[in-house]
Amino acid sequence: MTAEQRPGIPGRIRAGAADRSAALHRLGAHLAEGRLTVAEYDERAGAAARAVHLDELGTLLADLPPDPTGPPEPGPPEPPRAAAWLWWAASGTPVAALLLHLGTGSTWWYLLPAAGALVLFASPPVRPRG
Repeated sequence: MTAEQRPGIPGRIRAGAADRSAALHRLGAHLAEGRLTVAEYDERAGAAARAVHLDELGTLLADLPPDPTGPPEPGPPEPPRAAAWLWWAASGTPVAALLLHLGTGSTWWYLLPAAGALVLFASPPVRPRG
């Protein structure tokens, strides 16, 4: 930000670490967008790191658009909690059936994984993260 952009403050203003960091971030974004070559970025980044006044940073960014990145793109929607819970419950049914069989001695518990498979295949294809 130059002295002209700060109303009511005349003259040269010293740049702080946050100002230099913001300028380096913008230069990196312009490099990623293809507006700067690697050599231009290296030269401007070195000058930005050595800048003492805000107007020095302004000259490094003067020929570049103000905001190269724009708004962030939205990510994929989060899966519904119920669908993730159903997936975990259905995938745990074989283990539950084995434990119930060993505990009770009944073989009817092996129908439980079939019910779990029905729940898995009937629900949307959502897997829990992590």
